[in-house]
Amino acid sequence: MLRPFLISASFAIALAIVPSHLMAQAPSANDLAQGQRTFSRSCSACHTLQEGQHRRGPSLFGVMGRRAGTQPGFNYSQAMTLSDVIWDEATLGRYVMNPRGFMQGNRSGMTPIRDEVRVRQLTAYMRSVASAR
Repeated sequence: MLRPFLISASFAIALAIVPSHLMAQAPSANDLAQGQRTFSRSCSACHTLQEGQHRRGPSLFGVMGRRAGTQPGFNYSQAMTLSDVIWDEATLGRYVMNPRGFMQGNRSGMTPIRDEVRVRQLTAYMRSVASAR
C-alpha cells in the first residue's frame, strides 16, 4: 500500500523541480512561422536578429537568457539598464503585451501586442532564433 504513494510523491517532487518551459510542448512549425511574421510586422522596424546590428532599438541577437540593457554598443534607457530583468519567454511576453507598464521609464515606442496567441508564437520564434549563445 505504501509503495504507490511513494512513487506518486516522487513523481510529484520531480515535476516540481523541472522548469515548466522544459515540459511545455515544442512549438509547431506553424507557430514559429506566425512568430516570424509577428516579429517582421511588430519588431523589425526597430530591431534585428543580427549580432551587433542595432536600429532604433538594440539587436535582439542572443536576447533569451540575457539581462536587460546589456547588449554591447546600444545606448539603453536608465530604466532598462537598472532593471533586474532576465529575458525569457515569460518576461519578453509580458513586455511586448505592455512595454510601458512592464518597465516604466523605458524608451520603447512599441505598440503592445495584446493577442496572447501571437505573443506565445513570437516568444517561441524568439527562443528559436535568439537564444543566448
